[in-house]
Amino acid sequence: MFGFAILAGAASIGVMASASSEVVPDGWCEDDHHVMIYENCYKNLISCHFLPTDGIKMIDYDAMMKGYWDFLISAQDLGTGEYSVFRASSSDDTDREVMINAKADSIASATTGFYTASFPPAYIWAVVDNEIRLYGTPETKDLKLGLGLGDYKVLEPASSDHTWSSINWYQNDDHPYLYAVDAKNNQVYQWDPISDGVETASKKLVAGNADGKAIDDDEHLYYPQGVQSMHGYIYISQLGNGEDSVNQYRVVKWEPSSTKREFKFNFKMNGRFGFLTYDEDGLLNTISYRYGDDAIYTQCAEVPDGDAVILGGGCGTGHDTNQFVNADDGVFGMSFYWGYTIWDYNADPDRFVFWPIPDVTCPTTTTTTTTTPTTTTTPSTTTTTTTPSTTTTTITTPSTTSTAATTTEASPSTTSCGKKECSVGDEQCSSYIPGSYCKYWEVPQVCSGSNMECSCDKVITTSTTTTGMMPTTSTAPPTTPFNCENGDAYCCSQYTGSYCKYWSYPSVCSGTNIPCSCDVQA
Repeated sequence: MFGFAILAGAASIGVMASASSEVVPDGWCEDDHHVMIYENCYKNLISCHFLPTDGIKMIDYDAMMKGYWDFLISAQDLGTGEYSVFRASSSDDTDREVMINAKADSIASATTGFYTASFPPAYIWAVVDNEIRLYGTPETKDLKLGLGLGDYKVLEPASSDHTWSSINWYQNDDHPYLYAVDAKNNQVYQWDPISDGVETASKKLVAGNADGKAIDDDEHLYYPQGVQSMHGYIYISQLGNGEDSVNQYRVVKWEPSSTKREFKFNFKMNGRFGFLTYDEDGLLNTISYRYGDDAIYTQCAEVPDGDAVILGGGCGTGHDTNQFVNADDGVFGMSFYWGYTIWDYNADPDRFVFWPIPDVTCPTTTTTTTTTPTTTTTPSTTTTTTTPSTTTTTITTPSTTSTAATTTEASPSTTSCGKKECSVGDEQCSSYIPGSYCKYWEVPQVCSGSNMECSCDKVITTSTTTTGMMPTTSTAPPTTPFNCENGDAYCCSQYTGSYCKYWSYPSVCSGTNIPCSCDVQA
């Protein structure tokens, strides 16, 4: 899923109280770190129809999945001058397909599954003509909303009262919300289309001040630009205040509906969309950002001043080995197959580049809170105060611990190199989505690619009722669960507790980029 390369010489990061610092390690530029380059027909691995022949001006991109479809791109075709949103395959030689014949200022793939063999049909969120719309795709025509290719419903009509600059839909959340930046009023709003319906959901102010002023303090947003969400928090890029360059932006963390932000990160980033929050294999609870003209760094999302670890670049601006260019809006995203997806600005031909994922250790959950009275005595007064004491559990990658607060796709086993028998749960999950399996190590146990509950011991009764935008069940026929004991055993021998993610392409061991196969024993 993150490419072909085996991680070598991975760096680690701790939570430190020092200022955020971006440092290129000694000898970094002497080795070839990048995993792969996406451009038309690259080494016969990429579709020859991946991007328009004359190149594009990138606006925004995201990842989606239908078969081998991977990229969802909003761009201008430099050959024709036309704007569109199209999906492009990263793994088979098929033509890209136009999904929206219009200029979309921001897009987000709208699925609720993130890492599975087969995915629920994907809708597309898009800001078009200052409206927030939900577009259909060829696969969604027969679903409840009745939106096929070119069809859409309006979540938020255009209005001179707002200017929508960016949207976010966190696909891997249990219950995603739609977030949008109102650049005109220095605010961020939230909608709940799953519960309230696409055309009937009302917006809610969740960040920024009701007075709409641009002020760089704890209670306001200062010309906000982009938004990301993760674990119940939103992360908002905003203009740097008094920075040397107009292309320098800062990121603030905000709990939705709070009157104050949590904090402002110390790092500066290049491009208003040049950051990404992430919490999956390899990078748990992290925020990554474009830095300077030629690098991307990552750090923990729980602290404003964590140590920064280089993710890619850092070897000068250009398009040679270990190089790319940060420019324009700096849009930055993920690919389902390859992980971090870096658009190389001004390259000829156009291209995406990829680097292996560094090993990052970040705090992920608070497990215990107790109250301890303490007494402070001074010459004139005696004051008793109550101080909360918090115990924090730190999880490393790959994680074999699951808690109610943080769900991690951990290994099925921490004591032996084997896979628990779960044919009952696997069969039920595959009846919802072909290829889905029961993630029995999570609490609660759910099917991969959906939030449907499952059990290895019995069939879980489910409901097909929904009031929102997405179906909760599928009529797909059940399939026989796939046996990958050989691959699981091999991965476990390489990294304790790891198992073979045979449904990804290429197949890799969980928590690593080590290739695996169900046909080869360790």
